[in-house]
Amino acid sequence: DYRFDGGKADAEDERRDPELEAVLFRVLQESLSNVARHAQATLVSVTLVESAGEAVLKIEDDGIGPAALDHPDGRGCGIDGMRERAEAFGGSLTVLPGRRGGTVVRAALPRARTPAHA
Repeated sequence: DYRFDGGKADAEDERRDPELEAVLFRVLQESLSNVARHAQATLVSVTLVESAGEAVLKIEDDGIGPAALDHPDGRGCGIDGMRERAEAFGGSLTVLPGRRGGTVVRAALPRARTPAHA
């Protein structure tokens, strides 16, 4: 069973960079897929906070934690792909244990693309 509660607080209806939207969508999609397949979570919180220069997407669950994402075959549940997308856009992605258990995926992205340096 899934329940979705949505809200929009003091957000302007301005159009985002389509590439930024694509990165945010893919990170959210993969994170929710990981929660459904691995986390054994009962609650997932998704937050998107945008400022003039940055968009920060945070997906936090109350599941069994990041260890659920460790696989002996090294596939990593798409985390490497999410990180590569974020870094290619000039941002970063972290996956950490939550303060009360579970997993927190945090993607911090510039509002305008600034490609990572090679």
